[in-house]
Amino acid sequence: MATYKIKGQRWLRKYTAKRSSPVYAAAVDAQTVVDSFCEIPWESVFEKDAGMTYHTDEVVDEESKITGLDKNVLIRNSFDAALFCAGHVGGQHRAYANAAVYRYEMPTAAIGLTLSSISIQVTSDPYNSRGVRLHVFTNSTGEIPMNCHTLRGEDSSGEIIDDGTTAAAVAPRTVETRNKTDYWYPTVETATLSPTGGMTLQKYLFVLVALESYSTVRGNWMEGSSFIKNAVEITLSTPVSGWDSDAVTDLSGGGGAFAVCGVLPLIEPLSPTGDRHVAVRVDANLVVEGDGTQSSAGSASVSSIARLFEEFYEGGGEVPVAADFTPRVGASFNIVRRPNEEVPAREYDRLFADTDVVSIDSTVLVIPFVWPTERMATRIQLDFAQLSMSTGARFNVYLTNEWLMALTAEQLKSPGLYDGKGSPFVLLGTITGGTSAEFDAPSSHGRVGTLVISGWMPPEAVNLSTSGNQGTGNVALLPEVSIM
Repeated sequence: MATYKIKGQRWLRKYTAKRSSPVYAAAVDAQTVVDSFCEIPWESVFEKDAGMTYHTDEVVDEESKITGLDKNVLIRNSFDAALFCAGHVGGQHRAYANAAVYRYEMPTAAIGLTLSSISIQVTSDPYNSRGVRLHVFTNSTGEIPMNCHTLRGEDSSGEIIDDGTTAAAVAPRTVETRNKTDYWYPTVETATLSPTGGMTLQKYLFVLVALESYSTVRGNWMEGSSFIKNAVEITLSTPVSGWDSDAVTDLSGGGGAFAVCGVLPLIEPLSPTGDRHVAVRVDANLVVEGDGTQSSAGSASVSSIARLFEEFYEGGGEVPVAADFTPRVGASFNIVRRPNEEVPAREYDRLFADTDVVSIDSTVLVIPFVWPTERMATRIQLDFAQLSMSTGARFNVYLTNEWLMALTAEQLKSPGLYDGKGSPFVLLGTITGGTSAEFDAPSSHGRVGTLVISGWMPPEAVNLSTSGNQGTGNVALLPEVSIM
């Protein structure tokens, strides 16, 4: 026997009333939910974890002035089993309901093994008086049944099939009576389902999470929600190779990888290449002063790094453009010391003199792509050659919902693109080493997007006693990108 924790992909069945109705007809609305729910198709959602609904008509978002009851509509993908109402105007409201199925995509090594038990942690809010219905099942297709009796582990008459795959009324709210007054509290309960004779796993395992009753209301209010922890514990007949009993195994699947980047389009002529070069002398003076000349050379100064970054922050340096169609070289950010740079000199008879220079040499990479449309994306994966980076250096991975072939000179000169403070793009995360990185896909997006990858090394991480290059390394980051 072996026990593991597994994470699944969340699928929701979401009921929305066609129109508003009088609040006094809440019981009628709830019965309509019951009558209509089984016709609603299932949809996968980005949100990996669920929570409780709001139960307040107070404003919960000062910027939008939206109340908690109305906020529920906007965040309903974060609910598993729920019944709620919103849009309370003029004695009317609109009814909503959720049910959830967690789907786990089994690897080949697990197919055919026997599931002896599954433990599920359930949390219910103080307004769910009846608790939740749990049902576990397996199939080879990945399709979620539409029939409510099948989903809830019932026969055609609505009676629970006694085969150990179903648990009813799990985790109803906690009620404490003090001085003849009832007080309601949330409930956390772990339910263990033990299929009779064990369940032989097929390609997909499912867990239904639904309210025990969608027809229970309190006066004019439709209320109550429950959710499970997306790390159910399963006990199998045989260990699975590659699984760690002390970790959570992600079986959310996602339908395979959609490759969005292998060979990138060329940079078009006269477009910025993504490169940026800023240099100062090691004595902290500019390489070339404002009048086009250079002061007498001084000795090396620790202030050179401060002056270098100040120039970088202020948008100084060069931003080259492509002379012809040009390949993309990847992302990088390096502090480079050049002891024999030829620069203008006024203290010598000749036009150029060898001068000790320290510079920032950086390149920003843009990767335009399209999103998959027939399935929900959950992760963005980058694969690349082994990185060798200085301590403190990193790559920033940004996302924008635009199709960008190149950044503008103004964008490339923005310090926020590199240090992340006030960046014009959404930061997915950072990379500091290894050969791959994975980031959560956003919960909503358009049809197209662009990954923007920049390098960075903060000034305090620069080692002044090192004569070699420092930063993200000699090899630029040029990843292959997949959407999972």
